[in-house]
Amino acid sequence: MKKMKKIAALVLALSMVGLLAFPAAADDNTDDLDEVIGVIEDGVYINDYFDIAYMLPDDSYRFLSEEELELQGGISKALLSKGSLDLSDLPETWIDMMMQNVAGESMNATMTVVPEEAIPIYESMPLNSIVEMSLDALKENVGSAGMTVKNAEILTDHGFNFDDCSYLRLEIEYLGMTIYERMIYLYEDGFQLVMCSSSLDESKAEELFNYLFILDDDTDEVEYAEKDPDDDDDDGASASLSDLLGQLNGLLDQLKEGN
Repeated sequence: MKKMKKIAALVLALSMVGLLAFPAAADDNTDDLDEVIGVIEDGVYINDYFDIAYMLPDDSYRFLSEEELELQGGISKALLSKGSLDLSDLPETWIDMMMQNVAGESMNATMTVVPEEAIPIYESMPLNSIVEMSLDALKENVGSAGMTVKNAEILTDHGFNFDDCSYLRLEIEYLGMTIYERMIYLYEDGFQLVMCSSSLDESKAEELFNYLFILDDDTDEVEYAEKDPDDDDDDGASASLSDLLGQLNGLLDQLKEGN
């Protein structure tokens, strides 16, 4: 029973990083993790370890600098310290990427080193089950940090092309505002990546995932992470996304030539 409680606590910590996380600069032990850390090139975040890319939706968005991520980490620490979660129990975690605009709409990629005792769970259970295990505890800890989770729902019909992922929809009340978040959980060989969008506009939180792409190592091609994104939008919106896809393919070709 004691071991199961410890594992449950680890799963909780891994789930919370999508909401509150620390940047790589907050930990000096990430030097040996170069293979899992993403890069930002010409307005595109690329993570070869998880075979994903994320493009800025338009010129109103920008990627945060390392200094800004460090500041974000300090804010996260302050929020977490208000709750019942022991910060010393958190696994090694960092914000691999964060982009936002002046309206506060954002997308971040948060990476976590999965502790050895939790790896068997990740390798034997679907991610939906792992995230579902932690929802009640997540609500409790977020609540103790001054936030209220008004809605938390795991969507099974999300339509993303990943082999295994969990798509979580959150509605959080904080400082009189309603914040909408969408989180995609991915796992690969001892590492968890959480892509988390956040906005005061629910439709925008979903729309931000239109700019997430999957890199196919076998074909050297790029595809939408979501099946038929913006299928109901007008032709102009679809054409714009198609242009972005073409730009991403071109950028990847340039990066390969440079290597």
